[in-house]
Amino acid sequence: MCDYSLMEVPNRLAAEGERLRVFDFPTGTKGLITAVPPERSFWQQVKDFFANDPEPLPCAVCVPPGARLTVQDFSTAMQQKFNINATEEVVFTQLHADEGYHRDAIRFSNGQTLSLQILQPGQAVNVVRLSLAEDEEATISMVEMRMYEMVGR
Repeated sequence: MCDYSLMEVPNRLAAEGERLRVFDFPTGTKGLITAVPPERSFWQQVKDFFANDPEPLPCAVCVPPGARLTVQDFSTAMQQKFNINATEEVVFTQLHADEGYHRDAIRFSNGQTLSLQILQPGQAVNVVRLSLAEDEEATISMVEMRMYEMVGR
């Protein structure tokens, strides 16, 4: 998913194996993009503001809940605070479904959940899998069970 305030930004679904970066969008939301745009000087930003054709925003990359990601470059302070390593495999999740609030988050293997808004711009995120393998196995098992029930009749 993409946070509510990224809906006004061009966006698309992530792909497995894709390398992403955390980006601080002008909408006030942090989100994921494929590449970090080059830093623009203050005067270039002023010029862009008054230009008739301002530079377009980068495309936000949306990740579905349940996707497995590898997040890199956690600061030492974050590592100590959340008892994590510099690089962690996490599950993308949502904090709630309320409108008008940031809801995108990551869940660590130690059970702690962290809002995407806490991550640092430029932090590397790799898409490992867009769905949980356990969910896929459970779905296959349910289908097999239903097929068995149908054949047994």
